[in-house]
Amino acid sequence: MSSRIGRHHLEFYEILKKEGVQVLDLASIFLEHRLTEDVPLYCKQDTHWSGRACALTAQHIVKHISDRQWLGDVQKQEYQTEKRTVEITGDLWRMMDNTNLPKEKLQLTIVGERIGEMLSPIKQWRESPVVLLGDSHDLVFHIGGDMHAVGAGLADHLAHQLGFPVDVVASRGSGATPSRLTLFRRRDNMKGKKLGIWCLSVRE
Repeated sequence: MSSRIGRHHLEFYEILKKEGVQVLDLASIFLEHRLTEDVPLYCKQDTHWSGRACALTAQHIVKHISDRQWLGDVQKQEYQTEKRTVEITGDLWRMMDNTNLPKEKLQLTIVGERIGEMLSPIKQWRESPVVLLGDSHDLVFHIGGDMHAVGAGLADHLAHQLGFPVDVVASRGSGATPSRLTLFRRRDNMKGKKLGIWCLSVRE
């Protein structure tokens, strides 16, 4: 485990493991990969991780769950990818209050369905057997608007790796409670769900 993680975080991880929750330590993974490519794992002008971090996280999540037998029962679809350079208006850029400062440009891998020459965003699938819970780290590069892009977030890369969309239940800000409240308000008792992936900032 990484020495960069606080002791209390490590203790909490151990409690989760004892309760049967599988824990993926992204800090250790990011430390291992932070110098392996020119593309950074975190934005310079925004408080979120980069598109590369989303893809790397999806890769390791799918690796951890690849032995689940029910995955073989889900109808698969092959998604396509393409590289794009996107200029973002990051929250840190706005906080600096200097409009003369050049905005950050990111290289993103967009995932989608190829329709003719166009790459269309993956359609939402509420009935997906996999639900992704958390904060805005699950929304960035996925929903567009102030989250900068569509089709390049964690949910999109999970769909690319799994071969089917995931059900996203995430909120800006705190990912510890609001996402669970959203699930509760659905009143369906997680019907059809086989796996819950809870991904949120460690400060939560």
